[in-house]
Amino acid sequence: MSDAPDRAINGVAMIAILIALLGTIIGLAATDLVLPAVTVIPDVLGGTQAEAQFILGAYIAGTSIGLILWGEAGAKFDQLKLMMDSLLCFSFVSLISPYMPNTLALSTCRLAQGLFDAAPTVFAPVWIRAVLPERYVVQSFGMLASFESLTPAFAPILGLWLLSSFGWSSSFYLLGGLALITLLALIGVKTIHPSLKVVGARGSYVSLIRSAQYMRYGLSQAASLSGLLIFVFGMPAVTVHVFELKMSTFISMQVIGIVCFIFCANTATYLVARFSAEGVILVGSSLSALAMLLMWSLAAFGVGQFYVYVALLTLVNAGLGMRGPPGFNQALQVSDGNEARAAGLLLFSAFLLTAMGTAVTAAFVEFGMLELLAVSFGVLALSPAMLITLKRRGLEQIAKT
Repeated sequence: MSDAPDRAINGVAMIAILIALLGTIIGLAATDLVLPAVTVIPDVLGGTQAEAQFILGAYIAGTSIGLILWGEAGAKFDQLKLMMDSLLCFSFVSLISPYMPNTLALSTCRLAQGLFDAAPTVFAPVWIRAVLPERYVVQSFGMLASFESLTPAFAPILGLWLLSSFGWSSSFYLLGGLALITLLALIGVKTIHPSLKVVGARGSYVSLIRSAQYMRYGLSQAASLSGLLIFVFGMPAVTVHVFELKMSTFISMQVIGIVCFIFCANTATYLVARFSAEGVILVGSSLSALAMLLMWSLAAFGVGQFYVYVALLTLVNAGLGMRGPPGFNQALQVSDGNEARAAGLLLFSAFLLTAMGTAVTAAFVEFGMLELLAVSFGVLALSPAMLITLKRRGLEQIAKT
C-alpha cells in the first residue's frame, strides 16, 4: 500500500473509487445482464438451448483465466495502462458480439469478454488501498462489496427489460458503452494520480502460496464467499422442487440476505475500530459456518418451514458482510507488496471453489437440500479453520524474517 497521507478524501481519489466501482460492476453485470437473453439467442442465431448455456460458461471461464493473467501482469506493468487496454478490448468485443453468426462465435466473444473484464476486478481493491488513507480502506471495501451484491439482484431485471424493449443485442451494447465511459474516466485520471502506477512488485504466485499469512486470510476469504455462493446457486431449484414455492419467494430471500450483507459490510469498519480486524474476521467466518451447520441440522431433522432457512441464511450473509471488507484488506496487506497477484489468486480461488461445489451439488438440488447444505457448510468451515490452524505457522514465518 502506498503511504497515502491521512487526510480528507480528495476529488481524484473519489474519481478513482468510482472507476473501481464501475469496472467491477461491469464484470458482474456481464453475467446477469445477459442472462435473460440466453433463452432467446438460439432462436435468433440457431443452435440448441444447451449450446446457449456455453454463452454463460464461456464468460466464467474467461474471467477465471483473466484473474490469474491480470494479477501477474499487474505486478509487472503499469496497472492504469493495463486497465485502459482491457476496457477498450472489452468494449470492442461487446459491441461486435451482436454481429456474430452463431452461438459458438458468440461464446468465443464471451470468453474474451470475461478475460478482459477480469482486470478491473483484480485492480479495484489494489487501487483503493493505493489511493485512500488506511483508515478509509475497510470502509471503501464495504462500499465496493455493497455495490457488487446489488448487481446480481438488479442486473437480470434490467436485462429482461432490455430484451423485451430493444432485443437481445441491447445488453451487449450497454456493456460496451459502460466500458467506454469507464475508459474515459480513466483517461482523465491517468496523469493526475501516479500512485496507481504499480510496476515491479515483488514475489510471485508461488511465494503467496507458501505464505501462511496470505493463505490464512486469502483462502479463508475465498471459502466464506464460495460457501455462500454454492448455496445461493443451488437454492432456486430447492425452492421450486423441494419447498414447491415460486421463484419470487427465492428472490425475496435473496433481497433479505443482500440487505443484511450490505448493512454488515458497511458497519465492519466500526467493528474493526472497536475490536480488531482479526477478531471481526474470525467471528464473521464462524457465524457464517455455524449458521449453515444449523441449517443442515434442521434439514436433517425434517424441518420444512422455509422462513427458518431464510432467517439462518441472513446470519450467513451477516457473517460474510462482517468479515468481507477487513478480510480482503488483510489478505492484500500481508502480501508484502504483491497485491495484484494476491487479489487475482484470492478471487480465482473463490471461483474455483464455487465451480467445484456447484458441480458436486448439481445432481442433488432437485431432490433435497441436505447435500447442498453439507457442501456449503464444508466450504464455509474452511474459513475459520484456515484462520485458526495457520495462525501459528504464520507467526513462525514472521519471526524468521
